[in-house]
Amino acid sequence: TATPATATAQYTYAFDSWNNGTATVTEATTVTANFSRTLNQYTVTINDPEHGTLTVKNNETLITSGTKVDYGTTLTVTYQADEGYHFGAWTNDGEASVTVNGDKTIGATFAPNVHTLTWAGIDGATLSGGYTAAGDVAYGTTLVAPEVEKAGFNFLGWSPAFVESTTMPDNDVTYTAQW
Repeated sequence: TATPATATAQYTYAFDSWNNGTATVTEATTVTANFSRTLNQYTVTINDPEHGTLTVKNNETLITSGTKVDYGTTLTVTYQADEGYHFGAWTNDGEASVTVNGDKTIGATFAPNVHTLTWAGIDGATLSGGYTAAGDVAYGTTLVAPEVEKAGFNFLGWSPAFVESTTMPDNDVTYTAQW
C-alpha cells in the first residue's frame, strides 16, 4: 500500500508507480512509491460592486470572476468609481494586492460624494414644507426646495431654476431665492 505525502494548500500528490515496476516480490525487499506533485489552483470570485468597477490582473492578464489561478500567484486589483462616487472600502479578501493561497473573493464598496447645498436670499423669510436641509448632501439625493414667504415680497422662484425631482449634483450648489 502506498501512502502519499500529505496534500498542502500548495500541492496535491497522486500515486504514479512503484520504483521496481510491477515485478513479483518473492522475498523481503524495499519498494519506493513514486508520486506526482500538482500545483493547486484556486477560484477567484470578483463581486460586482454597485457604483464602480474592479479590475483584477495577473501581471497583464485580466482575471474574470470564476477563473482558476495557481497557488502563490499575486493579483493586482484596481478600481474605478462611477461619476459622483468614490472608493469606500475593500470587502472580503479585497486589497490592492492579493496573494492566492486558497479560494479568494474580492470586493469593494463605493460611496456617494458629499457636497454642500445652500439656500440663499432667504433672510427674513419663513421656510416651510418638508424640504432638504442646507448642508452636506450626498450626490444623487433627490432635493426638495422649501416653500418661502417674506412679508411684502412676492417669491418668483429659485436661481438656478429648481424643478421637481432635482437631484444633488456632483458639486456644491447654491439656490438663491428671487423676490
